[in-house]
Amino acid sequence: MRKQLLVDARTARTGGGTTVLRVVDGRLAECLPEYEFEFRLPTSADHPLRPLVGPRSQASVILGLSESSNVGWPHQPYVMLARNWKCWGEERSLRGAARHMVTTRNGRRASVVVSATDTFADVIRDQLPTTDVRTVRFGVSESFSPAGPSAKGNYVLSVGDLYRHKRFDLAIDAFARARIGDDFELRIAGAHVDDALLSELRSQADSQGLAGRVVFMGRVDVEELASLYRGASATLLASDLESFGHPYVEAMASGCPIVGRTSNVAEEVTAGCAALVGADVDEMAAALEVAVSADRGALASAGVQRSGEFQWSSWASSLAEIIHEVT
Repeated sequence: MRKQLLVDARTARTGGGTTVLRVVDGRLAECLPEYEFEFRLPTSADHPLRPLVGPRSQASVILGLSESSNVGWPHQPYVMLARNWKCWGEERSLRGAARHMVTTRNGRRASVVVSATDTFADVIRDQLPTTDVRTVRFGVSESFSPAGPSAKGNYVLSVGDLYRHKRFDLAIDAFARARIGDDFELRIAGAHVDDALLSELRSQADSQGLAGRVVFMGRVDVEELASLYRGASATLLASDLESFGHPYVEAMASGCPIVGRTSNVAEEVTAGCAALVGADVDEMAAALEVAVSADRGALASAGVQRSGEFQWSSWASSLAEIIHEVT
């Protein structure tokens, strides 16, 4: 009889969550042929803050794709992926406070907590000193490479679902101040998860005379996103915080110059293959001017080489070893 692996994917609605879910359903399943996978997917009837399991659960092991999804009372081994650990500020809403409480409780109950970067792993260890925390780097899809079709036009690309901490307002300000030509667009590729924010960003663009030049593309599939990276003069990433930052690796793999925010995570992931600046708008605009006008050759080559260190096959095999270990 095959063992059962229960995958809590109730938070895998957008961005990195859907990416990881695809890999778990594909490469990880191939690494664990002795397991039958059961997926709990996002539904309106099964909210992530509801307990996943009770004392009678028959699962052999639980894999949580997010730390903020309430696993409940597991009596079996539980491996938790820490993707969006709430470590950078106090939660002020009732919903946010509940999520923070669930996150902390899940981390304490986990057999192993898995982070995608050493930087974030250290942050989690500080908060959960008795928990086994390990780093297993995420990978990048083979769709992202310098070879293949490129989107047309003169544009700067910004990637991410519309959350406030992604700081698309800062990206728009920097784009508005950069002297790169009136024929350039700022294309923002990511799901419109916050309608109020989308309205604010559109108003901001209009007020700066950028009507028609800031394009909110919404969610795009992997192949279209890859073509956008290839065709972009630069990728502009202004997020306040990332626990990994898939767009950094995707842009590097595609040979696209990157202007991003200085952080320990960004420095760890890009290893010198991106122009990282602070939150100063003028500094970011100046870096964007340089990136757009520079020869892509050497920087693109270094980024492509660096991206080769992020392999989903390695991530899946390492995670499979952890699951074998805890069971």
